[in-house]
Amino acid sequence: MRRLSVVCLLFFLFFGVGLRAGHALTLREGLEIVTSRGRRIQIAEARQTAAEEDVSLSRSKRLPRVDLFARQSFLAYQPEARFGPSGPVPVADKNSLSYGLRASQLLYDFGQSSSSIRAAALRSRAQGINTESTRNVAARDFIMAYIGLLEAEKRLDVARDEVSQYENHMGEAKAMYEEGLVTVNDLLQAKVILSDAMQRKMSAQNTRSIRESVINNLLLRPLSAEVEPNEISTAALFPKPDLDSATNTAGKLRPELRELATRIEAKEAAVRSLRASSYPTISLNGGFAYEENEYMVHESNWNLSAGVSLNLYSGGSTSARLRRAETELDALRIERAAAVERVSLEVKDAVLGLRSAGKRVEAARDGVKQADENLRLLNLRYEEGEATATDVQDAVTLLARAKTNYWSALYGVQRETALLIFAQGMDLVKAYNNDDFANSHQRAP
Repeated sequence: MRRLSVVCLLFFLFFGVGLRAGHALTLREGLEIVTSRGRRIQIAEARQTAAEEDVSLSRSKRLPRVDLFARQSFLAYQPEARFGPSGPVPVADKNSLSYGLRASQLLYDFGQSSSSIRAAALRSRAQGINTESTRNVAARDFIMAYIGLLEAEKRLDVARDEVSQYENHMGEAKAMYEEGLVTVNDLLQAKVILSDAMQRKMSAQNTRSIRESVINNLLLRPLSAEVEPNEISTAALFPKPDLDSATNTAGKLRPELRELATRIEAKEAAVRSLRASSYPTISLNGGFAYEENEYMVHESNWNLSAGVSLNLYSGGSTSARLRRAETELDALRIERAAAVERVSLEVKDAVLGLRSAGKRVEAARDGVKQADENLRLLNLRYEEGEATATDVQDAVTLLARAKTNYWSALYGVQRETALLIFAQGMDLVKAYNNDDFANSHQRAP
């Protein structure tokens, strides 16, 4: 029993630690999960399935309708007819069974049903485009969250490095104080600055934990699950983004614009269907009927008839539906025009944002080098008594700020790159599955 307990304990320690260590989640893996099993995708696909069923409902109007019927009648009095002086004559059974088959087929309705079918098919197509758009939005949100987690990790590394620098400084201040080279104020000041840096590190840890939970929420995982993101590189994409080219691409590919164009076509078909409803419809009807009646020569019979029907007045409902559909069509056209302008603004914002972020990276990289050299020199001067503790502390803070600015600029490039891909209507999953954007490790400054 003791041996079994030891084995179980070793198994738990070995495998349990491995489970708690987290999984190295690549961007590709996360995108595949979010865009195939995410909540928004499930909702969009369900709506798309419902839209496809609307097409089947519209097509059913052009198919034959077949009904079976049966009934058993029980009468209080037997049906009779007056027949001269001889008295009433029975014409039907008191209790009787009847059953039969009825079929009807629409022959022609001046395009009402065909326009209705086309409208339903176009709405289904528009919903499919909406699903595509939803999938791309989900991919964009996951990429933003993933980049946010990467940046939070780097900010946490900067905070840890800042704490380490202040600890080293406090050690030097303590040694110099014991030798009588500095006053107690320098030592107390170093302790206060170190405490402040440790609080910033705790804040950075909390930020990373929150962004990790955002990733888990998108992946439908427990919020407390550990995530180890891999660095990504998108430097090969759009080194010199062209605004006109990007805007033209967006006009052709953005799902929202294609969806609105399809919905406009669907509404135009619906308007044609409503206009055709004021014309007559021609149909063919037929069937078989049996009625139990011993007084009839033929209890069963076949029938066939052709008919024309025309609605003359329906309380104004037809004209009201037509006016509503025409108003909705006008609204859709205005909505698409506004969407075109909005997309153009998004593209311009992404292009300018990417250009600006690229320039910020170069400036921030130089800033890190200068701040690092500044700290190195001040540490040497402080050891020689030529610089104050405040000078060193300011240099540590300046280096931390420079590193934070660098990572902010670097991940800003990645954000703007993803936003530019999205703004042009390109498939983010395909873009990031391309070998040119394979996961690679960035080198720290």
